[in-house]
Amino acid sequence: MNNDFLEAMAICVAILAALILILWLVNISPFFRDDSDLQGWGAPRSGMDIKVDHLTGCQYFSSGRGLVPRITADGKHMGCGETGK
Repeated sequence: MNNDFLEAMAICVAILAALILILWLVNISPFFRDDSDLQGWGAPRSGMDIKVDHLTGCQYFSSGRGLVPRITADGKHMGCGETGK
């Protein structure tokens, strides 16, 4: 193999390693988390999204399989305004 090819391969491997490192750091960082995730470095993510019904304001958790109402500590549906429907 010639030197140009080996240099190009080394650059590609270095770029790939840098991208993997960046993605890993973003995943363990406390940044880019919503309030359904545990906070802090290395804390696991919930894997859920928070969806809001824009007509009622009610909030739901979504994991890709369906919606689950987001409930407050006192058992009311979160974000539904004063009525707690």
